Amino acid sequence: MAADTTGGWNWERIHCFNIGGPYNVFEASKQNDVRRIIFASSGGTMLGYEMENPYTEIVGADYDKIPET
Repeated sequence: MAADTTGGWNWERIHCFNIGGPYNVFEASKQNDVRRIIFASSGGTMLGYEMENPYTEIVGADYDKIPET
């Protein structure tokens, strides 16, 4: 769960984090006779939050628009 979510989506970063990392986990598991791996995705939980209130205001540094509660 270490995908690159910075938006600097060039092939080198995608390959390193999004492909290379999981590949290494699966390959090491195979070499060590690990029978099960729990695979999860952080991208689905980490992307899009900045489009909702109050996170849009926080990301945009519009602190005076953040509600009191």
